[in-house]
Amino acid sequence: MEKFTVGIEEEYMVIDPETRELKSHDQKIVELAAAVLQDQVKAEMHQAVVEVGTGICRDVEEARVDVSRLRKGVAEIAGSLGLRIGASGTHPFSLWTQQLITPNPRYDFIVAGPVRKLQHNPSTMLPMQYPELALRTVPEILPDLLLG
Repeated sequence: MEKFTVGIEEEYMVIDPETRELKSHDQKIVELAAAVLQDQVKAEMHQAVVEVGTGICRDVEEARVDVSRLRKGVAEIAGSLGLRIGASGTHPFSLWTQQLITPNPRYDFIVAGPVRKLQHNPSTMLPMQYPELALRTVPEILPDLLLG
């Protein structure tokens, strides 16, 4: 039987604790996280968003432990900067049109295009060698991926 691995990516909103609006962290969270969480914290297109990614994990429990550690680490770093983090599909009242863009040629290309959105999407990666195996496997493991 083929051995599977799993990884999780999450995007967090950076929030001003007083106004509850999205707030640019000017990549300070990413810079501070590099010392503690290495390359598991990355900048995103909008400066009010930060992304984390687990390592390649042997199973869902290992991924849960890793993503929990990342959530706690990023929350502590944001707190040290007077900010908070949140996770949701989209911010309830901050307008995406008012958010600063992280300088990056790829993001410049996206912004110049017809569609620009601000969503914070959790992702789970489950690499598989054969697409037909993935189609059979996902319904079986989906309950385990809902980490709550």
